[in-house]
Order: sequence, then C-alpha cells, then structure tokens
Amino acid sequence: MSPSIGLTIHLRLLSALIHVLVRRRQISDSQSLILHMVRKSSASRVEIARKVREATEAFWVLKQRSICPPINVCNILLSGLVKVDWIDLAWEIDGGVVGSGAQLNVHTLNIMVNALFKDQKIENAKSFLSEMEVKGVFPDTVTYNTLINAYCCKELMKEAFELMNSMLDKGLKQGVYTYNAIINGLCKNGNHTRAREVLGEMLQSGLFPDIATYNIWAEEGQLFAEMSCLNIFPDLISYSSLIGLLSRKGHLDRTLAYCRDMKHADLGPKCEEAMKMRDEMIEQGCSMDVIVERGISPFFCTYSALIHGYCEDGNMDKALSFFQMMNERNIKSDTVTYGMLLDGFCKSGKMEKADKLWGEMISRKIYPNHISYNILINAFCNKGGVADAFRILDEMVEKGIGPGLITCNTVIRGLLIGQMNS
Repeated sequence: MSPSIGLTIHLRLLSALIHVLVRRRQISDSQSLILHMVRKSSASRVEIARKVREATEAFWVLKQRSICPPINVCNILLSGLVKVDWIDLAWEIDGGVVGSGAQLNVHTLNIMVNALFKDQKIENAKSFLSEMEVKGVFPDTVTYNTLINAYCCKELMKEAFELMNSMLDKGLKQGVYTYNAIINGLCKNGNHTRAREVLGEMLQSGLFPDIATYNIWAEEGQLFAEMSCLNIFPDLISYSSLIGLLSRKGHLDRTLAYCRDMKHADLGPKCEEAMKMRDEMIEQGCSMDVIVERGISPFFCTYSALIHGYCEDGNMDKALSFFQMMNERNIKSDTVTYGMLLDGFCKSGKMEKADKLWGEMISRKIYPNHISYNILINAFCNKGGVADAFRILDEMVEKGIGPGLITCNTVIRGLLIGQMNS
C-alpha cells in the first residue's frame, strides 16, 4: 500500500524508521513503535486520527515484509480506526490480519462488532459471529451487550430481548449495562411501564441500578428523588437532562434552583449543554438579563464556554455577540478568548475579520502566544498563502516564541499544498 501524496514529512520519516528497523530485523522495536503511535488515549480526535493513519501505514510496511504484529497491537490499531470512524479501513486491516494467519481473539471480535454497529450494519452481525466461531473465537458478555444496545438503538426490542434471554443459555451473566440498554430502548419507545418492570426484574436478580439507569428517566423528570434514597447522587447528565426539560417548559425558577444545586455539587455544564439551555430559555422569553436579575451573574468561564461552543459550531455571529457582551460588562478577555474567535474566523474563511481581531488584540495589550500564531499560520497554509504564513512565522520568532513541531509541520504541509496547486 503506497503512501498518498498528502502524507506529511513526519509520516515519511516514521515509515522510513520502521523500514530501517525491519531491515535490521528489530521487529520488536518496529512493533513497539506502532503500539506507541495509537495508544495515546488522552489525545484529541485530530491527534488520534493522525496517529492511527501513521500506524496504518506502518502496518502495511510490515505486512509487505511478511511480518504481522502481535494480535494485541493489531487490536489497538483496529480499535483506533473504529474510534475515528474509519470503518472501511478497519475492515481492510482486519482482512490483512486474518490473511497473515494471526490468532484472533475475543477482543478482535468485539472491536469489529462495534464497527458493524457504528456502520449501521448490525444485521451482518450473525454471519460475522458464525465466521468467528469457525475460527474458534466465541462471543462474551461485552459482545452481547454491544449487540443488545445496537438492537435497542434501532428500536428492535423483540430481537434485543431474545438476545438478552439467550445469554443465560450460553453461560453468560446479564449485568447492569445489559439491563440499562433494554430500559433505555423501552423508554425511547415510550414504553415506560415495561421499563419499570424490567427495573424490577433487575432488582430481583440481585443487581442494583446505577447513575446511568436513573439518567435514562431524567429527561422525563422521574425518579430524581428516588436516587438519593439509594445513595445514588445525580451527575452532570442527570442535572443537564432535567434542566433541559424544565427550561423547555419555561419553568425558570426550578431551572435556576437546579443550576444552584449543580454548582454546589461542583458540577459544571459543558459548553454544548450551556448553549442548549440558553437557547431553550430564550425561546421561552428568558434572556441573559433575566438571569442576572435573579442573582446569577454570568462570569468569565460562562462566556468563554459559550463563545467556544458557538465558534465550534461555526456560528460566529453569536460568538461575537457574547464577546461584545463581555466587553460591555467589563469582563476582561484574555489570549484564550481571542484565540477561540481567531480560530472560528479562520475556519469560516473570514480572514479579514481575523486580521482585524488580531489588531484589536494587540492594541489592548493582550499579546498572542504560540497557539495564537499557529492558528493564523495554519489558516494561511490551508489557503496556500505560504508567504503570509512565513510573515507570521517571522513575527513569532521576533517576539521570542520559538516554532515547535506543530508549527514546522504546518509550514511544510503549506509548502506541499502550494506545490500541488501550482
């Protein structure tokens, strides 16, 4: 499998390194390199995608040498591909693993069943399980739970119940996750009575509901009081669901009361929940001014979360309106706030507004950091404006901020784009 034209210099060096390791018969080191490339679970989605792409290229380099990494390494690569939704590529790698004669295990099975679920092809699960059983790999509790959840998401409750009941015949124990999937499916179908019955069956089997069980009902405003009786304390999802329900119904006083409870419990809503709540309250005639009148003053983190969320959504008008609101209320912006807006304008292709914002930022003596510079350099490189990118890079160096690996890779990619366009 030959590398594509758009691969970065970093990837080519990496592939070359693996090539050298293979030629020197340092197979263990080359396999460890692949493992390192896809195992960084704390990375962002973009970073994971980059590492998975590099690991995929490395896998084919080894495959061309008739060397297949250990199955645990292959499983990590498959899991990474499924995680970033590169399902077709995951099946290609799976085929390569099978073709190499590697000993598959139940983890391989579960990863690929999850791939079927994410690709909306759960109807192919039975034939896939049969193929795996021929290879001596049999489903476990995780497999059944994934399939049951998939059927429930498709509202195929009959199939979900059949699969759940067959678990005991296979010597597999139903767990809290199994029951939660069924209860969630029933609630989505509006069958709350049957869901309550299943909850009773769950208790009779000796299992106790967890926070996820009760969060299923939180949207309907039920069972919130029961949780405290069982020493199960509401989490962010519990509060967010109930607050969303109350704000849609226009119950401002109760909404704010639960907001205070959530604050006292040291739980803070993510930007998407905050935006959803704000939009729903405004639809009911509740503005930010009303919230201030009720004694809850939005502060820096509140505005920053909303600005970030709207920038991520590409809604720059709303992001800018909150930014202006911050200035009107004398809430000081910082480099991070400006960085979010710069990134939003650049991604929207509004470079003139980004340039104007940059000037305003400097005039207010809020000085850009390496992230701010990287945002502009990346934007110019994406548009093939390498000259402008180098201008920003020179300014960055003049300010005593040394370019890092990300900056260098970005400029190299810009040069490659410029060469392809010319």
